[in-house]
Amino acid sequence: MDAENEKSSRLMEEVFRGHFEECLDHLAEKILALTPKGSKKSSALRIPLATFCGVGEGIVANWLARRSKPLGESAVKFWCLLDLLGYRVIEFENLDKVTRNCAELIGFNMITNSVLSHRLGCADPSMVLRTIHSGRKLGAEKKEAVWKIWKEERGNLERIKEDARRRFSRLI
Repeated sequence: MDAENEKSSRLMEEVFRGHFEECLDHLAEKILALTPKGSKKSSALRIPLATFCGVGEGIVANWLARRSKPLGESAVKFWCLLDLLGYRVIEFENLDKVTRNCAELIGFNMITNSVLSHRLGCADPSMVLRTIHSGRKLGAEKKEAVWKIWKEERGNLERIKEDARRRFSRLI
């Protein structure tokens, strides 16, 4: 994906740039500024975030309050969501192109980590997520396999992103 396509794949201009936890804090402050703490509207804003990440609304409330933090696939999904909302998560931005494509396949529910790990022939199913979270690069063989999967799925991925853009353009 070239720079122009990458930029157009985002929902809006940059809202905030920082490490994941800083972006999470900024989003929490933004939601709190829009709605009183504990209000139904606050809950209504968290529900789409929870749905996108595949978790309950209470879990998102805990993330935003910093009582816990997203891990594994949930964190990757939240990175993708924050990116759509205009946040530039440094850990996500610093991934090489293929690893970022891998993260987006997981983050937009195109494939689970478990299935992707199996398709890549990983003995350890947590290897893919560890690679994404650490910012390391995939080995050449796995990189080629991810690239092929991404090329097969990129049309579907763009449709899913476009749908998510429409849904989240009204959120915050």
